[in-house]
Amino acid sequence: MNATLEKAKALLNKGDGATLGGSPTFALVNGGQVYVSEEKGIKPLMCLLSDNPALLNGASVADRITGRASAFLLIHGKVKELYTELISESACAVLDGGIDYTFDKSVEKIENCIMEQAVHGITDSGQAYEILQNKIKTFTKE
Repeated sequence: MNATLEKAKALLNKGDGATLGGSPTFALVNGGQVYVSEEKGIKPLMCLLSDNPALLNGASVADRITGRASAFLLIHGKVKELYTELISESACAVLDGGIDYTFDKSVEKIENCIMEQAVHGITDSGQAYEILQNKIKTFTKE
């Protein structure tokens, strides 16, 4: 694990102490830029893809849980590398050959994850991103 990914992992485990009151779920380091979030699921990635996609390009990311949906978003954002505490086997299949990644634990699937189910059978990160955007829109309308 290189120094940049180690820094992202440290941010995930400790937070930055200044801006967050709770426990981080997602941390990103890209050059001198740092992004840390307490948001769960794919929300940090969706926000970055919408508001600041350049920050993802070439970044080192640390995440608590990585499912298939997150894996597609990491690919779509051109992330360089990932450390995750928990990863699904289908996320590994998406990331293989596209992003260097390490993890603590692998599971067959992320149980009860609507977003992972939404991209089941999808093979293209752009298509997955569109599906996930539409899925989120349906939640906000309800």
